[in-house]
Amino acid sequence: MRNLLMSTTLLTLLTARAVATEGFLERFNGRGDYTSVNGNFSGLDNPGWQDVNLKGTITDRGYRFEVNNLHAPESTEESFRRTVNGTGGFRERLVIDELDLSDIPPGPLDPYGSVSLERIFGKHTLSIRLREGDPVPDAAWQLVVSTETGRVFDTYVDRTQHVALELVYNDAEKMAEVFYDADVTDPISPVSFGKVSLLTSGPSLTKWIGGVNGPFGATSGIIESWTLVSTDTEGDFNGDGELSSLDLAFIANATLS
Repeated sequence: MRNLLMSTTLLTLLTARAVATEGFLERFNGRGDYTSVNGNFSGLDNPGWQDVNLKGTITDRGYRFEVNNLHAPESTEESFRRTVNGTGGFRERLVIDELDLSDIPPGPLDPYGSVSLERIFGKHTLSIRLREGDPVPDAAWQLVVSTETGRVFDTYVDRTQHVALELVYNDAEKMAEVFYDADVTDPISPVSFGKVSLLTSGPSLTKWIGGVNGPFGATSGIIESWTLVSTDTEGDFNGDGELSSLDLAFIANATLS
């Protein structure tokens, strides 16, 4: 019976769709084998990272960033971005530690500091932004979800330091669900803040953006990890978004236990 199950599993793996969303795990801790596209950062876990205007550093805890805009009235931002191949459902999670969006005094330019997780599918964009600034209460940050057509919804969330922004896309429904985890170290699951209609096709671009809009602000923290996992890869039994011998080992262990 076990041999039959293993044979069936192997057949599933060999015939599974090869176009599922490409997964990755990036820690930005300098221990990887890859260098960013323009050569500014080495020790990355995955190839193909583009860095735009980055002034931070790779540390053993992750990418430490500090975006300052203390004098200029214009906006300032920096970003890591990477092309994601394939299509289908996925779960994406960005974990940031020591997050500080700074207290920015209100003014006519409405300044604010922010961090964002953004996905771009051709002409379609979905952005999850965590921001500071007037009129956000002292004990909260503002979570803003928007698309290429403008803001979809926003809400106040707990103002904490070790947080995660999470996006779960259901390809069958063409809907993306937005989650926020106010403390990644506790056992409480991330909180869902609703779903957004999202059309996807072909390769996409995923981006982290740290920014300050207007003067007198700073945004800082450490990108601890960034994961993307396919949620509908047939045969992906260990949930890493890839089809490999690890999936056979996973089902073998489950069968023998």
